[in-house]
Amino acid sequence: MNLTYVSLLQTQRRLQGLPRNYARFREYLRTMIGPDPTTLQLPPLNFMNPMGKDHVTVLLDALLALDADRVATEALAEAAPYAADVPGDFKIALVIADDLMGGWTKHVG
Repeated sequence: MNLTYVSLLQTQRRLQGLPRNYARFREYLRTMIGPDPTTLQLPPLNFMNPMGKDHVTVLLDALLALDADRVATEALAEAAPYAADVPGDFKIALVIADDLMGGWTKHVG
């Protein structure tokens, strides 16, 4: 199995830094979809809450300060030999999938 790490924390932080309005949502869609509207350029961003509140910014800043992308790259390199015999190509990314404080999904219960 070919595993490739795709760094998306900085992209998420850039999006999170935009004002929380429709323009941010449109930029999120442009970033995720890319220039070809028939495919997704960055499918893992689908899990991101593009309207995340300030606690997401704090978490992203903490992960960036920890150099979490480097840590994830190293962990993937260490794990990859264990899946070497499995066919397929996969891209791995860290994405904050958060809906604390609502606004993106609603749970009934």
